[in-house]
Amino acid sequence: MSNGVYLSAEEFEAMRSLTYRAYALYVELRRKMNIETLRVGEKPLISYQAISEWLYIEPFPGRHKSETGSPSIGEIRNDIENLIKHKLISKINAERRLIFHFNLASTPKIRQKEQQQRSNRPSQQTEQQTEQQTEYDISSIENNNLPDKNIEQQQMQQHEQQQTENSEQQHTLKSKGKPKTLDTSLRSVSCRFPDFWAAWPKSERKNAKSACEKRWKNRNLDGIAEKIINHVNEMSNSKQWKTGFEPAPLTYINQSRWEDDITDQTPDSKHKINSSSREAAIEAFRANRQKQEVTINVESTILRIEDRLDETASL
Repeated sequence: MSNGVYLSAEEFEAMRSLTYRAYALYVELRRKMNIETLRVGEKPLISYQAISEWLYIEPFPGRHKSETGSPSIGEIRNDIENLIKHKLISKINAERRLIFHFNLASTPKIRQKEQQQRSNRPSQQTEQQTEQQTEYDISSIENNNLPDKNIEQQQMQQHEQQQTENSEQQHTLKSKGKPKTLDTSLRSVSCRFPDFWAAWPKSERKNAKSACEKRWKNRNLDGIAEKIINHVNEMSNSKQWKTGFEPAPLTYINQSRWEDDITDQTPDSKHKINSSSREAAIEAFRANRQKQEVTINVESTILRIEDRLDETASL
């Protein structure tokens, strides 16, 4: 089994929207594929523990702990489901064994057959053309319909009609303007990556702008740009990002972090909530105290009235 991996154009197209870990998982599985059966996991066997060791990322300065180490079994299962969803692999039912079939993989034999088919296509077309030409020649000779001036005149008329149609098309294009420049301007307007980059807070991890822009375009994120930018703005005010635990922009794009929930709050917002609740509690205490004072005053006056009534009754 060779160390090199040949990926077909269909595989690259299906891998465009994968996360970084799913991308790495597919390449590792593909390296261990049996080129005869287009499968992996039969011989040698594979397990979740082995896959976790394949995808281990060594920690180094500048990378958050959540982005290093080995993935869990749940994360690996999610990546496998992602590969199945993109029709890159299909799971073979086997008892307590992980066996996968590569749907879009290509082997040297398959590539050789495709090249032979491509090389045979022009020869087949030329043979068909020669057969049609010989049939035409034979029929024209039998019917005494050899090429004459009438055929030449028809060809000239067809050529003139094509020229007039081409000139009319050019005239309509000039009247409408240049569509190419319009297309390029529309493309430049529709790109929302500069807005995303401007919304990202300034920090040491804000780097690799060209790689981020390339990944943005490959994943076609302009359609959900508003959602991503809003999420970045909200997370910029969160305690996690303000204390220096924000991810790198490239990691944010690769791992689709805009799908994460916003759970923590900034210290300012917590302080506001605590201060408002404290003021409300103080007001409630004061109101309760005033009620208690009123009841005590009423009870004391009642006792005084009763004492006076007793004194008058004794007299």
